This record gives sequence, structure tokens and C-alpha cells, in this order.
Amino acid sequence: MFFYVNFFLFLFVDDAVQEQKRGLVNEILSLLCSIISSYTTIISENVPKNLGMIDKTEFLFVVEREKMISSLHSNWDHLLFLLFDFQMEKLSARRLLAAIEMVLFVDWYHLHYSRYHPTIIIIPPNEIEIHPYSTDILYYTAGFILQRLSVAKTEKGSFRYWFTTFAESNTMLLEDAIDEGLPTSIIEHRQLNNLFCPNQRFFRFIQIIEANYVANFTLEMMIAYDDGSLIDEINNTLKGDSCLFVQFKLLFDDIEEFDDDIVNAIYDFIFLRFKRMRGKWFVKSM
Repeated sequence: MFFYVNFFLFLFVDDAVQEQKRGLVNEILSLLCSIISSYTTIISENVPKNLGMIDKTEFLFVVEREKMISSLHSNWDHLLFLLFDFQMEKLSARRLLAAIEMVLFVDWYHLHYSRYHPTIIIIPPNEIEIHPYSTDILYYTAGFILQRLSVAKTEKGSFRYWFTTFAESNTMLLEDAIDEGLPTSIIEHRQLNNLFCPNQRFFRFIQIIEANYVANFTLEMMIAYDDGSLIDEINNTLKGDSCLFVQFKLLFDDIEEFDDDIVNAIYDFIFLRFKRMRGKWFVKSM
């Protein structure tokens, strides 16, 4: 499964073809995800009512699985033609699909029925990489989180001052952000007064969160966490990482006389906002 996915991504991350080919790769990934989703649907529609029906149910699963693959042939052929810029023989194209589907099925079967949940990985801050295509929207996301933090209603009224103080201490003027080479294009384009421009250190922290989401949001993980809990698992694991928390506390260097409750409250708020914004985007993109 992952050989083919990585093969497509490796071929078409080049800047010269990034918009067109990235869209096609995303369509192919969506098609592969639909195959995985169909397994659960087929099973739910053919649940054996007693032990004597198990053999029949297994046969029906095979039949429905073959029907599902056949229904994808036309779209698959079309996507490969656009992706490779030449017409692949139908037999070759469908053999490729069959091979990928077989690996998907074996992985799904193993992960689904063993209920094995792969461990959420955490990338060290000095090893993260962010694709240039994502930096502008990520910078905007970081600014939006700060803006929401500055006006957030908290359970403790005394926290409001600290929320605002933290947001302001990690914000800079648009002109300064441009001078520092930060990816401000979306903020400049929208030209709204209430949009915040994060400074380098806060943007770096959001990049660390983003890189870890990307590293964990794979087809293998989606299969393993097919109950929809993957985003929460990633979020909770990152929040509980002591090294990441140390990185976060560095964002308070310009603030005096704060206590642990305030740090934890702001930490939780940032992760919740990121999960709601980027987490939903990750789900839609797959």
C-alpha cells in the first residue's frame, strides 16, 4: 500500500507540477480511502445471523468486494491517464489497482480485526519539515489561534488578562513580519484589521504541531483508527509530550508572574483550536 502512495507523492512534489499533480494525487488517495471505507460498509450489510451463515457471508463479502473494485475501474483509468500523461493499457492499469487493493485489504484486515493501534509518533523539533505549499495557510492558522485566544471567554475571569497578554507577546506588526520573511500572503490578501501576525517563535511551535499531524495522518493510521478517533489520539499524545510542553513554555519568556494553571489553560486552548481547524482539514483532504 505505502509503496504506491509514496511512489505517487515522490514523483509529483516538484514545484513545476505541484498544483495539477498534487490534486491528482489527492484524488487517488481519496479513491484508496474509499476502498478502505467500503470494507466496513460491506461487512455491516452482511452480518451473519447465526454460525451457519458465516460461510455464505464470507462469500458475499468477496462478491461485493469485486463489485466495488469494478465500479472504480473507469475513474481509476482516467486518473492514471491524467497522472502519467499517457494512456496505460486497461489490463495493466487494473492489475495495478488490484495489487494496491490487495495490500490495502490485507492491512485493513490485520489492523481492523486485531484492533492493533500503531503508536502515535512524535518528531523531534529539530527534525520537522513543512512543505512550502502549507506555510501560508499554516501561518494564517497560527494568527487565527492567537486572535481567538485574545478574545476567548474563560471559566476563570482572571485568566482573560493572561490569554490576551500571551497573544500580544507572540504577535508582531504585519510590516515586521514581512521584513522577517514570514509567509504573510493570506493575511495580506484578506487585509482584515483583526488578523494577528504571529512572531517567529509561535509560528515555529505551530509548525511542530503541524508536522506531527502530517507524520501520523497516514492510510495505515486511518485504517487502525477507523472509529474516527485518530485526530483525538494525535492531539492527546502531542499534548502529553513533555518535550513539546517545554518548547511551549519558552513562549512565555516575555511574560512575568504567571502560574502553571495559566500555562496549562493556554496550552489546552491552542491544541483545541488547532485540532478543530487543521484536524478537520486533514479529514477532508483524505
